[in-house]
Amino acid sequence: MHKLNLHKSQVFFYLMIAFMSGIFIASILPIAQSLISIILIVAIIGLAVVTYQKTFNNDDLGIYKRRLFAILFFSIILFSIGAWYFNKYSAKHSFVREVSDRNIEIMFRGYIDGEPRAQGQAQTYIFRVKEIILPKYGILTDEKILVTDRLFPSRRYGEFLVLAGKPKSPDELDNDSYVNYLKTQGATGTLSFPKISDDKKLSISSLEKLSINGYKIIFRIKSHFEGAISRSISEPNGSFVGGILLGSRQSISDDLKNDFNKTSTTHILAISGYNIAIVSAVFLSLLIVFER
Repeated sequence: MHKLNLHKSQVFFYLMIAFMSGIFIASILPIAQSLISIILIVAIIGLAVVTYQKTFNNDDLGIYKRRLFAILFFSIILFSIGAWYFNKYSAKHSFVREVSDRNIEIMFRGYIDGEPRAQGQAQTYIFRVKEIILPKYGILTDEKILVTDRLFPSRRYGEFLVLAGKPKSPDELDNDSYVNYLKTQGATGTLSFPKISDDKKLSISSLEKLSINGYKIIFRIKSHFEGAISRSISEPNGSFVGGILLGSRQSISDDLKNDFNKTSTTHILAISGYNIAIVSAVFLSLLIVFER
């Protein structure tokens, strides 16, 4: 009664439909890379759970459910890969790049998509552009730009803002290391000291809102940890401990940073014990699931 006898060609056809659907949906509805990553991770974990022998019985109903959910999660994985592929392709045809270097003021709607960092008398942060506003029309997109802003007011992750300024593309920059840094951040342009106003009408998906709220909680917890460390341990040891446990670099003095650079040990801040603990927790949760 409960059988799912599909030929390999049929399964392949359905999976290709899922992949092409991901490309098509991403072409008409911008999907954030962070959201694609979340969907992909959930689908991979779901696939691992349903293919585990003890998840379902070995009777006809159990085999039917295992095959059905396996095809479903495989389809979601390929859908995510299709959307990711389109985003990577469209990044080469960036709308931000098209409006950059024209020496005219452009408006960007979106939100702060990274933890702001204080640098001297300024602060920098990654801004997720959801819409580019031109004089006669707007362009929906999903790109990142690196914003250099005044030190005050202090900005926070997840703030919905409208920025107005003259964007520059990385191609026009002479500093190769800075260009490479922008690439690692996924930024397709830069914006220096723009005019800023709050955006209370920005519309994003429910899943993207959920992702933003989740990261807000994480950054809030991190801030509490940083405060507790600074109150408990005197400088410069406090900054060093904060860098090791939380990957924080803002409070580390320039002298200490130079010492790290001279000894080629800056990697111990990037690969911090806190990050390793997060990865360990993920693997531990997977082991608990499979132990069932």
